[in-house]
Amino acid sequence: MVHRGLVAAVIALVLGASQWLARQSSMAVELDEYNSYHCQTGAATGATFKVLTLTSAEAMPLADRLCRSPAMRRQVADVVVTWRPRGFLTAKDIVEEEYDYFWNRRHLVIGMVPDFDNYYRPLLDTPTYALYWIAIGWQPRISAAALAGKTLGFLQDPHSQTFFLQPFKALKEAGITLDESQKRFYPDMAALYRALTDGEVDLTTGTDRIIRELGIGAHHRLLLADDVSSGSWFLRNRWFGTGIECVVALLNGPDPFFAHQPTLATDELDCRAAP
Repeated sequence: MVHRGLVAAVIALVLGASQWLARQSSMAVELDEYNSYHCQTGAATGATFKVLTLTSAEAMPLADRLCRSPAMRRQVADVVVTWRPRGFLTAKDIVEEEYDYFWNRRHLVIGMVPDFDNYYRPLLDTPTYALYWIAIGWQPRISAAALAGKTLGFLQDPHSQTFFLQPFKALKEAGITLDESQKRFYPDMAALYRALTDGEVDLTTGTDRIIRELGIGAHHRLLLADDVSSGSWFLRNRWFGTGIECVVALLNGPDPFFAHQPTLATDELDCRAAP
């Protein structure tokens, strides 16, 4: 009886410890929903630093770098990175300062809120990039004959340079008008590239980094444009002067969309100190 009681006590202790460790692990890092990643800095109290971007590529590494920063820990308790289509950001989000840090094109931000600088400042500029037509199993050519019977994939986001504006511009300049049955629209990049690899669409567009991050295997490409203009990372005004602006600038890492480091959008920052 004593032996059985001791065994039961040990089992209960092990199970209790396992449950405690599981709770601690889930508190440190967790995927809150399919398009959001959350980690904790270890600070007992502090703000939640909310980041909005367009793709999961580099999103989780960025959050982890910020959560590990001692300088971030002094003011921030949690970091949440969410990825949504570009049209998700609204003027209401900007004026209510819903996010601490977000990526978008300057002309779109200005169009939504002309006096956006009352709320945010550009921190980093992302570079121009090369854009390609991408196909699997055939070499893409942009001509009426080559595209006859082909289905092309686009994002539902009409503001997207990469997946909407640039490809439609190229088709227009080539004098090609697609039938409605040749056009397929998708809510996000993952769905678009899944359609490409599944053979649901024959042709779409992309950059080197996106293709690599989304794990696209053997494919064929054709240069669409080699200098597509990019955008900027915007930081909430409240963080300038706190040191957080330098932490974010130095830890941003490779841009999610391109193979290059973004550059400071202002020469007013002195961010030589390590975060």
